[in-house]
Amino acid sequence: MKTGIVTLKGICRVSWLHLSPTGVCLGLLTLLATTGCRSPSVAIDKEVSTLDQAWGQRAAAFPQRETRTLTWSEALVWMESHNPELLRADEERDRAKRGIGKVYKQLLPYVQLQAGINKRVNELDSISFDDVRWDLNAYAVLSGVLTLNRDVYAAELSYIRANLVRELALREKTVELHRHFVMSRQLTVARQRLADSERILRDMPVSRRSLQSVPATVDSLREQLRARQAKLDGELATILGLVDVRIELTDGALPEADYAKTPLEPGDVTRVGVLRRRLLAIELVGAQARVRGAKLQYWPDISAFLTSGPLWTTAGGQTLWWRSEDLRLSVNVFVPIDLNGAIRDRVREAKIDLEFLKRAMDLKEGALISEFDDKRRALAQVVREVEEQERKRALLMQLISIEGAENLGERLRQWSEIESQRENAVDQRMRLNAFFLFFDEAFWTGPSAPAALLKSAAAETEHPKS
Repeated sequence: MKTGIVTLKGICRVSWLHLSPTGVCLGLLTLLATTGCRSPSVAIDKEVSTLDQAWGQRAAAFPQRETRTLTWSEALVWMESHNPELLRADEERDRAKRGIGKVYKQLLPYVQLQAGINKRVNELDSISFDDVRWDLNAYAVLSGVLTLNRDVYAAELSYIRANLVRELALREKTVELHRHFVMSRQLTVARQRLADSERILRDMPVSRRSLQSVPATVDSLREQLRARQAKLDGELATILGLVDVRIELTDGALPEADYAKTPLEPGDVTRVGVLRRRLLAIELVGAQARVRGAKLQYWPDISAFLTSGPLWTTAGGQTLWWRSEDLRLSVNVFVPIDLNGAIRDRVREAKIDLEFLKRAMDLKEGALISEFDDKRRALAQVVREVEEQERKRALLMQLISIEGAENLGERLRQWSEIESQRENAVDQRMRLNAFFLFFDEAFWTGPSAPAALLKSAAAETEHPKS
């Protein structure tokens, strides 16, 4: 008798002396049963080793990493095609779009090939390929025709929502990128101000001994700027999806937005929060559709199937082909009788969820309007603070130039505090501007808007200039 021998040694391994139907079947079953017999710890240790090696290589190359200079338009295009969150939103949108086509594809018949063996255990030695039964069947589900409108409505709503979520994600990341461009510009200005201040202090007509505290003060401020630059580099690498690259930004053609000079009025519905309200409308439409779907459960449910015998079947050496006489239409109608009130409860719960959603939206809208007013006041205040710090700095530099050396130490401490306070105020101003930037439709729809830049870049990619 020919046999198949299965051996387990180390990682699962199968060896054969002679191949026979019995040995093939037993071997395949054993192989399937023992697949994945390695411990998860082994796989984890292997991945840790790979990550350790990658970490070491990156750490060694970090000081000499490449520097890439990006303009606003270049960074915008790069971010759209490399940011992980935007790529994920692209995939979700594409899936939702494919979901519309799947609704129609489900109406198409599908074919299934089946194979099986039915033998007694004591007859396994005599198995041959003639004992294998093969069936090729076709199925058509006609019920989808009856629910086509409902399913297409749901799929299109999902696609519209996914498309809007992707647009909101792009807007959010663009606002972050814009803020980092402004921050990069401010860091450049701060470094120049520090160099100018250091030069003024060095030129003071005081003794060299009195200037001993100047280097320590300047070094402290310079270290603060270095730390802010390092943080900026890390955040930019995440936003742009760049790895092991240091990024330098040039702010040419950067769209400007100063909402302290031109406040954004929340009552202007054509300019403020249009995209956000569209997303809220989609959520409401979805909740209303769930209420209608719950009510539809009161209606009779119809299922229809078109079945027949196999298109082709072979067993024991005999082959049969499809016959039109075997074609059958099966239609079933189910009339729900809601004796236990299950459907009524689902309808009531869907209506309650809709009301809760409306209430939550009203509260959020009211809170957002209040936040608009609060941030507008905060922006005006922080602008005044920046201007005040500028006046204090100018006055302090005048005092340093006319006072004697005995007050220089205290004046340097005050100067350091003023510089730190000013930078914090400037950073707060940038964040408040970014808040209004997100909701300002005029910024996103104008000729120099990010969307226009992206469309222009896409056109140049599709039809490159000669």
